[in-house]
Amino acid sequence: MGLILGMLILDLGMHTGYVLNQIRVYNLVPNAESRLNTVYMVTNYTGGALGSFLGTYTWGLWQWNGVCGLGFFLLAVAFIAHFSVRKRKSPAV
Repeated sequence: MGLILGMLILDLGMHTGYVLNQIRVYNLVPNAESRLNTVYMVTNYTGGALGSFLGTYTWGLWQWNGVCGLGFFLLAVAFIAHFSVRKRKSPAV
């Protein structure tokens, strides 16, 4: 029962993030939804494919320790990228 509940929560979170990211992307440039959607989808699926490749590659080399290390490493990269981009943005006046 816990596994099913966990999968449902994970699926809900993934879909929520997907929809919210699309809303953000569509607000970047008015009347360019199709181009923005193309860029969003290509980067989304490229990132997913790269993550799948890296996950299976690290599993083959180091199994769970490698996969967990990769997860923490990618989380750190995302954290650094997020806050470095936020610092460079000028505040709204």
